[in-house]
Amino acid sequence: MFSEWYDEYFVPRGYAVVEAAVPGTGASEGCPTTGAQVTVQRQDGAWETSSDWPYEGTRPVRMWFGPATPTAAGTLRGTPAARDAAQSFTDDPAQTEATMIAAPEAAAPHRLAYLGEPLAEAVHLSGTAEVRVRVTSSSSSSPLTALLVDYGPATPQAAANASEDKPPPQVLPIVTRGSIDVKNRHSLTEPSPLRPGRTYPVRWRLHATDYVFPEGHRIGLVIVANDREYITPDPAAGSVTLDLAGSSLTLPL
Repeated sequence: MFSEWYDEYFVPRGYAVVEAAVPGTGASEGCPTTGAQVTVQRQDGAWETSSDWPYEGTRPVRMWFGPATPTAAGTLRGTPAARDAAQSFTDDPAQTEATMIAAPEAAAPHRLAYLGEPLAEAVHLSGTAEVRVRVTSSSSSSPLTALLVDYGPATPQAAANASEDKPPPQVLPIVTRGSIDVKNRHSLTEPSPLRPGRTYPVRWRLHATDYVFPEGHRIGLVIVANDREYITPDPAAGSVTLDLAGSSLTLPL
């Protein structure tokens, strides 16, 4: 019952639902492992079954952050940026995810956005993405949140329970997301407060997922601090600077 309720209200239509059946048990698990039978619902609603997940042939592809300009988004590219390249933003705990991912080509004071080139063919993501950054904070405590976004033509989707009196909720093209409390980068139970002005290497994973980016779309990554729709806000967060030469996204493709 909970699974049906969760799928109805929290899984956007057009995004993959991954479920693994454990052989010999009749049970299913939300985090499938090798050897389990996996069923994935594709963006078009079709179901696909596989004996392995992530899919065979998936390999990690690392994309480095490239600098932005006032009129162009940062880039996801195959080589690191110059050693002195850096970008900064200031936390806004009231910012919504819709605002975070909007107009990625435009400069925004409360987020950083990075875009790949339009895809020459469809690209299959299967597994767990990872973000690595070199970060400098103005405060002793700050979260970092990454949102992986499918930027393509607008395709509004209506929820099945929508009506004339109750419009469907907005469905954002966020493929997956993940956060880290940077002061807890080494341990969940023993915080290591940040020293303002000092640069730290930080890495964290996004939620595992299975998704196909269509031909012509662009893979995007948005970096913020607080995301009140996803984590409990940290009021201590301030300004954040990323060293682009040490910052990257690794996708299982």
